[in-house]
Amino acid sequence: MNALFGSLKTDLLGRRLLPLVVALGVILVGAVAYAVLGGSGGSGSSTTVVSLGASLPRVPPSLASPAPGNPNQAVSETTSGVHYQRVGTAHDPFNKLPEPKAKTATKPTTPSSSSSSSSGTSKSGLGGGSASSGGTTPSSPSNPKPEAPKKKVLQRTFQVTLLYGLAPPLGQNPQLTTYEDLKRLTPLPDKEHALLVYSGVSSSGQGALFTLLHEAIVKGGGICLPSATQCEMIDMPVGKTEELQYIGSEGQPVIYLLQVVSIVKHETTVTPLAARVSKAGKKLLRAANLAATAHLRYLPGRDVVVFIRPHAH
Repeated sequence: MNALFGSLKTDLLGRRLLPLVVALGVILVGAVAYAVLGGSGGSGSSTTVVSLGASLPRVPPSLASPAPGNPNQAVSETTSGVHYQRVGTAHDPFNKLPEPKAKTATKPTTPSSSSSSSSGTSKSGLGGGSASSGGTTPSSPSNPKPEAPKKKVLQRTFQVTLLYGLAPPLGQNPQLTTYEDLKRLTPLPDKEHALLVYSGVSSSGQGALFTLLHEAIVKGGGICLPSATQCEMIDMPVGKTEELQYIGSEGQPVIYLLQVVSIVKHETTVTPLAARVSKAGKKLLRAANLAATAHLRYLPGRDVVVFIRPHAH
């Protein structure tokens, strides 16, 4: 037995196994020191570092305490921390990153629009409406199109004054009735005893047209239309006088005088009223059914009457 232990001692103290024996001894000493010092310190309240048999003094529990952990903070030292890290798509390093879009400046609302919006919101809230007090004010377009100015059209009107009535006996002055600012299609002398109708100012603006409702012998400075032998209308220049001779109920000739005193022109941008037409004269012309009246054309913008001559067959 002594020979066996002696042989084992010789082998352990040899050059080959000597380092291993030293290392085992150091490990054994460290394990014993950890078991003695670490086991008596409680449940991990103090920290002991052992290096090759040397030990550091323990730190009191009041001076060293573990920091509370944050479960929402990524922890790279532990495997559990990877669950709180954000996961994104892989990016190709050779592609450029997208540039952020420039913010567009919003047009500030005017004080009037904001005040009207707030007042309208408060009223709707008091009335039980669906609009809330925090509603947004609709903004006006940034570049509204300017409205095109309305083109003013020049309108022309005429004011006609004439004299009409029975011719006096020889040697006496005529007592004619004055008619001022006549409407178109005014019957003369009146609608009950109408002999002719004022049709309007001629296209030249220097005369007036009259339509004859009954056959008459005309004599004076007027122009017969459509012809001298078929006189259904008279174009009377300003200042001229026309005699119209009719046959009375007793077979005696009755003479009337017609004179255009003046034609005054007015120009305005306001459209003339279409109501300046005598309904009585229109009714009389419709009943007379004269062929010449079918060739008259009234131009509202110029306030004249144009006679369109019929084509000869």
